[in-house]
Order: sequence, then structure tokens, then C-alpha cells
Amino acid sequence: MRRLNLKDYTEMVRDEGGKDVELPYPVKNSMIEVLLSKDLGLSAGEALDRWPLACRIRDCPDGTILIEEGDYKKLVEAIDTITGWGRTDIEFLKRITEAPQVEVEEKSKEV
Repeated sequence: MRRLNLKDYTEMVRDEGGKDVELPYPVKNSMIEVLLSKDLGLSAGEALDRWPLACRIRDCPDGTILIEEGDYKKLVEAIDTITGWGRTDIEFLKRITEAPQVEVEEKSKEV
């Protein structure tokens, strides 16, 4: 399993007037957009297969989510396929590529 940090962060960007301003980077929405990007050329089946993960990301209440390795690989493949990343995307990309592996033990069912 991988632990993904879904909390928004801010990036310093220069506005049209040349002034530096902090803008929020919407991590959840960006991750969903990456997962279902048209740039991936997904078939209907592939998009529908990714939809449950997109919903889990969208509905995550606390800013951290655990995902299976198969779902993690879909995210990594997506960011490697999509082009046009820039400076403000670096933190977002690191949150995916450097997501820590987490060992999970199944809780025993008590009778």
C-alpha cells in the first residue's frame, strides 16, 4: 500500500503585473484529473476502472489516503505519460513518486 498526501499546498507565482502571489494548488482535483486525463487515451473500460479510485480521492476526509500498489502504478504511469509539467507541479509530482510504502495488517475479526 502507498500513503498519498492529498492536502492542498500553496505555490508562489508571478501575476500579470509582475507581483509574486501565493496560490493554492488543489491536490485532490489535480490527482483526479491526472488519473482520468484525456491525454492518457483511456478506453471506456479503463476510465470506469479508475473511477472508484477517483471517488475515494475526492471523498477522502482527512487529507491522507492509502491505495493499493496497482492503483499507485496507474497514477505513476499517468504522470509519466502526461507532458507539460512545470515548476508549480513539482510538489504534486513528488507526492506521487515519493509516496511512502506502508505495511498494513488486517484486523482480526473478534466474535
